[in-house]
Amino acid sequence: MVYGYKSGEVHFRLKHGLNPAPLIKDSYNDLTICVESVAKLTSCFFPNPNIQDFFIDIHLKYFQNCTNENDPMTEDAPQEVVIGLTLLSVSFIPIMVYLVARS
Repeated sequence: MVYGYKSGEVHFRLKHGLNPAPLIKDSYNDLTICVESVAKLTSCFFPNPNIQDFFIDIHLKYFQNCTNENDPMTEDAPQEVVIGLTLLSVSFIPIMVYLVARS
């Protein structure tokens, strides 16, 4: 019943241009507490790969279109930038080894 209420509230907020994130966060929190309680009762450690898969399945089922098309972080960085930054950071390794060995 609570899920139905929250689900309806999320749809209402989306329809009227309001932010549904607080309700979604509350739902995930409720689900986490529930799953953690069941894991403790069954003497399973938490989190574990099965529980992570469960959360991913829930997310894929109910939040298929949750990406924001205007979010600049949805695109990968250009390959030249990635290679340049990787080489720059890796080039510090010999310098650090030299400094440690010298002292």
